[in-house]
Order: sequence, then structure tokens, then C-alpha cells
Amino acid sequence: MGELIDNEYKGELGIKEKQFANTAGFYKKVWWRGSNLIPNFATETGIVLPTEKDISGLNFEGTGIFSWYLNNLTCHLTLGGGTEKENFEHNRRGLFIYGVILDVPVPRYKKLHIVTEYSGEKVEHSILDHQLLGGMMWEGPKNIEYDIAGFTGLNNESVDWGMTMGITFVIGKTKK
Repeated sequence: MGELIDNEYKGELGIKEKQFANTAGFYKKVWWRGSNLIPNFATETGIVLPTEKDISGLNFEGTGIFSWYLNNLTCHLTLGGGTEKENFEHNRRGLFIYGVILDVPVPRYKKLHIVTEYSGEKVEHSILDHQLLGGMMWEGPKNIEYDIAGFTGLNNESVDWGMTMGITFVIGKTKK
């Protein structure tokens, strides 16, 4: 991840290089398949491995996901929580997560989707962090999905910008 910063003393823009902030592994399970205006309900739980210098320990996240599949649009509403441990502190802090995701298939390229997300995270004793994400997801061979997106923070407590990417292995894929 890189961060574009303004050098206050020189008035110049520069690149501040960082390692990947986090690597994670999640398990998603669809518990209920809705129809029409009744949403699907799924959960996603996993472990977040910090990969940045001077940060150690595992963090955990769990999210509930309500999904509406409309003709040319999928809408996901997420709500969840987890833990966060920064630097070498022994205390874990609670994490509250929420978001709204819109997924629009590109008509000419059936397996390509444009995705946008508004999300918020609140770590215990911190100010709410708002972010906006935009990117794409595509369905590859052998039930593997790939995604890549850029994001920006919407307030002073958020990172200026970053990128995220993922690989999803779908086991037992069924119709939406």
C-alpha cells in the first residue's frame, strides 16, 4: 500500500511507501436464500494477520451480510465487529464495522462487475473512520473470483488512499 502525502515543510507531494497493511483469510457461509425483496443472509468470519512493521498478533472479524439481488444490481448491507491490536500493546480493542456495497455487472462482459462501497470502522476509543471504495470483480475459471479496488478516506482519521485486492475460492457455487 502506498500513501500520497503532502510534505508540510516543502509543499511537495511525495510517496510514502508502506508494506501491505493486512492479510486476511475469511470463511463465508450463506445461511438463508431469499427471493424478490427478501434478502439472502450470510456471515463472513476470519482472521486478520498484520503484516506491517512493529505490529504483531492476530485480529478477528465477523460480519453479517444481507444481500438483495435485483435485475441489474446487487446490494449488500454489512454489519459486524472484531478485535484490533496495534503495535505491541497487550490490550485488544473492539472494532465495529458497517457498509453498503453496490455491485453492477457490465452488460457486455457478463463475468465482469463494477463495485463500489461506502464503509465505516470504529475502533474502541477512536473516531469513526469513513471510506469510499471503487473497483471491479471478475469471475475466473474453476469458480475463482478476483477483485481489485482503490479506496480513499472521507475524514481526517482515515487513510488518504490505498488499494485492496482479493481472491475468492467458491466451493459449491449455487444460483443467487
